[in-house]
Amino acid sequence: MASELTGGGTSSFKIPNKNYPLNATAKQMEVKNKMPAPVQITAEQLLREAVDRQLDDALAHKPQQRIVDEEELNEYRLNKRKEFEDTLRRQRHHIGTWIKYAEWEAAQKEFRRARSVFERALLVDYQNVSLWLKYIEMEAKNKFVMSCRNLYLSNRPAQESFLRFCKFEERHKNVPRARAGFEKAIELLPEDMLDEHFYMKFAAFEERHHEQARAKAIYEAALQRVPRGKAEELYNKYVAFQKQFGDREGLEETVLSKRRFVYEEALHKNKCNYDGWIDYIRLEESTGNIERTRNVYERAVANTPPILEKRYWTRYIYIWISYALFEELVAKDVDRCRAVYEKALEAVPHKLFSFAKLWTLFVAFEIRQLNLERARKIFGMAIAKCGKEKIFQAYSQLELRLGNIDRCRQIHAKFIETYPLNPRAWINMIELEILAEETERARALCELAVSMEQMEMPELVNADTQLCSRRIWKTYIDMEVNWGAFDRARALYERLLDKTQHVNAFKGYATFEWKKAEQKDRSRQVLNRGLDVCKTNGWDEERAALLEHWLALEREGGDAQAIQRVFRLLPKKIKKRKTQKNVNGVEEVTETLTYVFPDDEGSAAVRDLCQVESEDPAGGKNVEEAATGGARLVEALFSFFSSWSPLLSLSFAALAFPTFVCTVGACKQCSWAGHVDDTGFELQEA
Repeated sequence: MASELTGGGTSSFKIPNKNYPLNATAKQMEVKNKMPAPVQITAEQLLREAVDRQLDDALAHKPQQRIVDEEELNEYRLNKRKEFEDTLRRQRHHIGTWIKYAEWEAAQKEFRRARSVFERALLVDYQNVSLWLKYIEMEAKNKFVMSCRNLYLSNRPAQESFLRFCKFEERHKNVPRARAGFEKAIELLPEDMLDEHFYMKFAAFEERHHEQARAKAIYEAALQRVPRGKAEELYNKYVAFQKQFGDREGLEETVLSKRRFVYEEALHKNKCNYDGWIDYIRLEESTGNIERTRNVYERAVANTPPILEKRYWTRYIYIWISYALFEELVAKDVDRCRAVYEKALEAVPHKLFSFAKLWTLFVAFEIRQLNLERARKIFGMAIAKCGKEKIFQAYSQLELRLGNIDRCRQIHAKFIETYPLNPRAWINMIELEILAEETERARALCELAVSMEQMEMPELVNADTQLCSRRIWKTYIDMEVNWGAFDRARALYERLLDKTQHVNAFKGYATFEWKKAEQKDRSRQVLNRGLDVCKTNGWDEERAALLEHWLALEREGGDAQAIQRVFRLLPKKIKKRKTQKNVNGVEEVTETLTYVFPDDEGSAAVRDLCQVESEDPAGGKNVEEAATGGARLVEALFSFFSSWSPLLSLSFAALAFPTFVCTVGACKQCSWAGHVDDTGFELQEA
């Protein structure tokens, strides 16, 4: 294109004569030199030059013009309009030029022309809010109230447009129209387009016109509409309003509303946050509003846990229970309370798990309503669907309080049939027969229970008071002891020792002979049997525990010689520390505890001490001397206190025999705990 404009070159290009013949051919007019010109002219340069000239004309200092008559004024207006039209012809979508054009026409009092310019601009961009506002501002500035109102109503305004309209109406003392503008904005605009500032201005408008009730209603409605995270300033305004115009109850309600918003926001994020629901429920219960509290309960129980595991359902069932108690104790609605219990039981998947607490509370509710038959039916349903141990126990306790022994027997029989290997099922029925003074029945049940091979191991007898009460053997023996049948109890212990040789069995047998039967010699014989069994099987720890139990019995009712005799049998505890590398190559120190019994000359622990002595004669001798010296020191102290006062001798003997730790610095096999003194060893209590 540029080459055509320049003719392709300057050397051979000749401008044809204007008087060339009309019948000249194209070949005669063809350019001979088609080489490009040295200076090329592009379309961009042409446009840039045109724009620069326009800017130069605009920036050129125009002489001051003084208009003296109407003809000059019309000429000035014509030129000005021509400039605006030329500018809009080039930049049609530049809204600022349209606004300047219309405002200039309005300044010339040419309102029809100004409206025409605004209407033409709206045809270009009818969604431009600033254009609408400038149009309305022009009408309002020149007192065209009806035109301004028509523009507000014909526009599809945003929040700011409604606020300007309401301010306009209020400025012209038209309060009903201003209020209608606020209400129209709430009606037409979506909730997400109205922020907290709109509601605050609406409430402030009502406050200015002394409509405190309407302002309060606006605040409350706004707090429900505006999202919680975007209503902080709105809430502060509401609190200030309540402090200024509200009473104590209104201020408290404001604080409660804030807490409600916090709970609603948290529950909106996680509907299965049952702790949050419980806190929300407690808040509503504190207000005393039954309907609102009931509504929150219904919303909470509607959110079933998504996982069918009992640990996820515990808090959920707690909400159901609270709901039922609320209906019974607060709302005083018995029928609704019963319906809540039934819905709660329907919600639980009983085939996977169940809640005995829910069944028992439902039964207790029916009993409070004096509906015994319905309570029994509920227990029957619970046994069929749930069958938990607590259900049987609660049902049995109910019938026992009513004095129905036969029903109790049937319940316990069903309990044993359902859980034949559960000791608690047998013990409950045995205790029932004992309570009914049916001795033979109780003994028959005990014999039947202990004769079962699948019953839990009896070696846990006497391990702990709470644990022992759940074991058949302990129940059987205690029953015979309480009835004074010591021979039967002794025979039971012998049968027990035939089944198991656990140390707890020997301890229980010895305690029975010592305290109940008052046969100390028999008790000592039982303890010696237990020590022999432990020694044979190499149970050093159990053997030491049995000796400590023997010492405790002797301390309660034995003489000084018996205490001293048992005292000498107590073992020494030796701590050994051994360093070894684990799988990762890191050195670890393991500590083991070894018992050295005085009557075991050939035990492994004694052999270890002898080996230490052989490797280090001086050290071994010191160890032996230390052990012997410690024992002699104890005997000397015991003799001294015995000669001084028998009471002091018994008190001294009651002390546990000290456990010594032998520490030899020259030991090659292990490192001994404790401090090594000048003699190479130390005796210290472990």
